[in-house]
Amino acid sequence: MRELQIIKASSRLNHKSLAVILILVLAISTGVATVIYFQSSRSESSSSPSSATASSGLVDGLRLSITLEGNKTKYSQGEVVNITFAVINESKRTQMFINENGNATFNFVVYNSSDVPIYSELFGAIAPLNASERLGPNQDFTSTLSWPQESLIGGFSQVPPGGYYIIGETGNNTPHELETARLNITILNE
Repeated sequence: MRELQIIKASSRLNHKSLAVILILVLAISTGVATVIYFQSSRSESSSSPSSATASSGLVDGLRLSITLEGNKTKYSQGEVVNITFAVINESKRTQMFINENGNATFNFVVYNSSDVPIYSELFGAIAPLNASERLGPNQDFTSTLSWPQESLIGGFSQVPPGGYYIIGETGNNTPHELETARLNITILNE
């Protein structure tokens, strides 16, 4: 009888140990999956430091991308940075990219490594007011703007060497509120 009680107690202890081990394994695997998910979603939403293109999310079938001329991400100090904007229709139907009162123009903001906006080009590529572009499936509308490596802080002064990033956008006119991920660039001291 005593042996049977010992076996039952041992069996309860083994079930409890097994339950604790299973809970620990579940908690650890959930934590690992969460870390992997956030790392992959962060890399999808921002541009890579070596990439010369950044894009927005898809809004009503349209996507905005910005690309640096020559696919460069490193520039000599004083070298003009040319940025090509493209609104791409990724839907299967014709879309109208509407420029109502100049709000669907291509704009960009340059930030320094401290996340401070130092330059902005608002209403940079002004299409005629209240005009629109008809975009068939997979067609795009492009325009190129330039950043002369100036900072508006301190009155149009040359920016120092270092890391910067550019965010492109299409104004604030619904439904064309498109904003790209960061496009990282480096200004070299040469």
